[in-house]
Amino acid sequence: MWLTTERARQRLAQEKRLFVSNSEGEIPVCLIYPNRYPVGMANLGFQAAYRILSQDPRCRCERAFLPEADEAEALGRATAPLASLESQRPLPDFELLAFSLSFETDYLHILDILAAAHIPLLARDREEHHPLIIAGGPATFLNPEPVADFIDLFLIGEAEEMLPEFLELYAAVRTAKLSRAEKLHRLSAVEGAYLPTLFAPQYDDEGRIVRVEHSGGGRPHVKRRLIQDLDAYPTTSQILTPEAVFGDMYL
Repeated sequence: MWLTTERARQRLAQEKRLFVSNSEGEIPVCLIYPNRYPVGMANLGFQAAYRILSQDPRCRCERAFLPEADEAEALGRATAPLASLESQRPLPDFELLAFSLSFETDYLHILDILAAAHIPLLARDREEHHPLIIAGGPATFLNPEPVADFIDLFLIGEAEEMLPEFLELYAAVRTAKLSRAEKLHRLSAVEGAYLPTLFAPQYDDEGRIVRVEHSGGGRPHVKRRLIQDLDAYPTTSQILTPEAVFGDMYL
């Protein structure tokens, strides 16, 4: 769509990147912030994850955001799915779609984005050709369960050490003759990975979780990953843009 393509071109032209990214990796990943571009580009956690993925030699990382109101209206009339910011590549063409979730209020936007990308909302309805949908971020540290039916795999904890481990394992299984479910089971071996299909929360009459039953296979308990040496991973602005909610202020 002309509107989306032109806006993406303008946004990229305004950005000042403070790191060198890799563009030769084999794994196409789209990092998604489930809110609009100005909000996402003011989020340091999202920027940190983008730098990690962009500098990993195995990846070609791009970004996507919740469409602006006029873009959403145009997408509703179009047959083409939602596309990435950098290359306007349709989201279904990526191997991995990674949601960075900071706030539970953005959970509903996950569904808006998946619908705009023409990807089945429920994880159980996705087929072999669909991208794997993963998610991480502070909101998942606290309560991933509201969106567990829509996410294939969560990475629970801080991304700096966990993402490279996940990518190493994904690089090993991506071309193996495995089904989608088998790949997800292999990927759940990463410490901090939560594969919802391995767990069945039980609720009381008021909707509160009373226990979680493990179905077998994988880790019976998910341990949140925490960084022991915070000084080793300073979190600062990686891309400056005047369109972010804080302007081009360095954070």
